[in-house]
Amino acid sequence: MTSRSSKTSNTMFAATHDAGKAITRTFDMVWPLVAGLWNIRQASKDFFVQNPNASNKDAKRAIISGLNVRGLDFRGIFENYTWEDEEEYISEILLINAIAIFDTWVDSFVDVTLPSASATKKKNLKEAMKKGDFADYEATLALEPNSVLKAHFRANKQRKDAQIGNLLIVYKYYKACRNCIAHGNRIYTDKAENCYNSMAVLTAQDCGIKELPKPDVTVQGQPLKLVFRGVVGLYDVLLCIVYHYDIVASDKTCIELEIANRWRQLQGISLCRNVKKRNNSIRNYFKSIDMCPPLQAMTDDVYDFLKTNNLVTQGL
Repeated sequence: MTSRSSKTSNTMFAATHDAGKAITRTFDMVWPLVAGLWNIRQASKDFFVQNPNASNKDAKRAIISGLNVRGLDFRGIFENYTWEDEEEYISEILLINAIAIFDTWVDSFVDVTLPSASATKKKNLKEAMKKGDFADYEATLALEPNSVLKAHFRANKQRKDAQIGNLLIVYKYYKACRNCIAHGNRIYTDKAENCYNSMAVLTAQDCGIKELPKPDVTVQGQPLKLVFRGVVGLYDVLLCIVYHYDIVASDKTCIELEIANRWRQLQGISLCRNVKKRNNSIRNYFKSIDMCPPLQAMTDDVYDFLKTNNLVTQGL
């Protein structure tokens, strides 16, 4: 059985929870790598200033003794590349990773939130959403029946109804940049320029975020240049998008299937007959499976749903 947890959950669907975890893991790894690159760059520069005739082997012995890394050019790391060059390279890796996380979320999220859609319909929706076009998904989701548990859960994130279109404009720009890397020899395309022009008029307030990712001026035919801080900011935009749709979809009957599937992980939950204790347990169990807990005033309804679907029993 999954242990109870007091932590707060941000999502209702596993696909969104997994996307958030993937983004957290990315920066758990990236920030130490960035700091390490900066430190080794500075340490190498200092070493060769003090030891101008030293060999690469001498530098390795002095700087990373004990670490078995071959082929590291300690002098070249600061002579052949500027820090901006190295930041941009990391930006490319981050951008490719960001799009991969988003694409993975789309694939899982569509399958779970539109259980009655045909395989062909889902395929078409996924292709459109990966391009940043969500209109058809929204229209299809709107046709799904509302859940009996609509508005029963306490989401820590907020819907971005007024800003979601602008957030998707930002995503489209960075998706176009990613395509310039994957398919365009790192040269801006007309698509990238058009997306840039749409994004350039936006403000952080337009997107409901603290800071708008700022790209380099984008002109068709010019070399791609990624701004590290801007690519980092893209991850915040992605989180806003996936959390928004997570909340929107949780109003539909698909959430009932999600709850049933996730609660079966707990296996044989027996709840106290005391209503207050029972409801506290229900909210904690939702947190333990990484779902937003029910609102306190709505927990009785959620209990009725769980009991009706044989997901819990009542003990002493």
